[in-house]
Amino acid sequence: MIFSILILLIVAGITYFHFLQGGFTSAISAGCAALATLVAFGYYEQIVVSLQPGAMVDQAQAMVLIGLYGVTYIILRVIFDAVVPGNIRLPLWVDRGCAVAFGLIAALMAGGVFAVGGQLLPFGPSAAFARYELREREVTLPRAAAGSAARSDLDSQIRSELVPDTLEPAKRSSMLLPADDLVLSLVSTASEGAFQGNIKFTEMHPDLGTEAFANRVGADSGVRRVVINGAKDAQVAIPDSGLSIINPFPTLIDSEIRELRPDSKSLTFPKDNSKKLLAIRALFRDTAADTDGYVRIPPAAARLVIEGKTFYPIGTMESTGQVALARLDDFVVIAKDDKRGADFVYAVDSAILDRVSIGGKFKAGAAFVEFKLLGRIRLDGMTVNNSWSASDKTGVMRKKGSPLITPPGAKTEK
Repeated sequence: MIFSILILLIVAGITYFHFLQGGFTSAISAGCAALATLVAFGYYEQIVVSLQPGAMVDQAQAMVLIGLYGVTYIILRVIFDAVVPGNIRLPLWVDRGCAVAFGLIAALMAGGVFAVGGQLLPFGPSAAFARYELREREVTLPRAAAGSAARSDLDSQIRSELVPDTLEPAKRSSMLLPADDLVLSLVSTASEGAFQGNIKFTEMHPDLGTEAFANRVGADSGVRRVVINGAKDAQVAIPDSGLSIINPFPTLIDSEIRELRPDSKSLTFPKDNSKKLLAIRALFRDTAADTDGYVRIPPAAARLVIEGKTFYPIGTMESTGQVALARLDDFVVIAKDDKRGADFVYAVDSAILDRVSIGGKFKAGAAFVEFKLLGRIRLDGMTVNNSWSASDKTGVMRKKGSPLITPPGAKTEK
């Protein structure tokens, strides 16, 4: 709510400033703001990936997006002011009306860029703006799961838990003044037309606002929020034979302690003949890990996009061939030794998968998978195996008390 009010005040302040400047100046400002917005969204990711900012990687997208907008706007204004140094006098009420209208356009552009940038910052899901409903609830952790030092069950609290099980557009909410949605709609429309580049904005970002929110859910403080695949350092990769159809339909088990689930009900996923389970093996480098060496990633931050449609993992594969089900905001904690990988499982429409993987290989430009916003891997030409097999390069940690049936020596999260 506070962030929405801040955006509203920014838009109101900029609109009032342009009201004082006059209609002609406001018209120039609106045009510059729109062009600066398109430039900012068109190039901010490329700049961040090329710079690979290291310690500032979590903040880099917001900083570059807002900074690029500001620099572009100032340059355009300086050029226009130099070319047209004077002003044009209009009738009083025409001038005021144009000033408000064009000033509002400029304000919405600036407010929208700032709003999207704020949502890209490494805050928790409830900070900035919660695009989907969150809740807090009291839970009791069983003594067996709390560890040998615990003398009884432990009372605890789950904070900022995602309420819906899926990120459907119908369930999303908007800001008081949806400047972010307006700006993203403008950029998406422009990328389909005169400002279309080699890759359409909507192909990479069907819904950037939801992507930014999804990357923040389930995240604890201190967890790395962004992974980058750049020319210097590709922090996540898919190995050969890293794509597999899970056949036959596997056993699915909730990865979480049942008492920690809402109403103490374990997750389920019914078999659907119209969908196929696709396992994608992701191997992370040391540079993608948190300071303690582990890689932590919620399923919501591992999106698969096929022909502009987004799919999120329903869980991960166990070495036993079982699928460990997980909610979108459940952390997947990946081991910090040579097993720094995980097999993410996606339920994909059979018709879509068959259409883009003709002959067992993905068509060029048809699909990509992305981890933590910038760990993007195109699936062009990759082979989809008809069966899944375990690997000694994957290792997902499990909590004490997890109901998963794991082989002797399985890793346990402390």
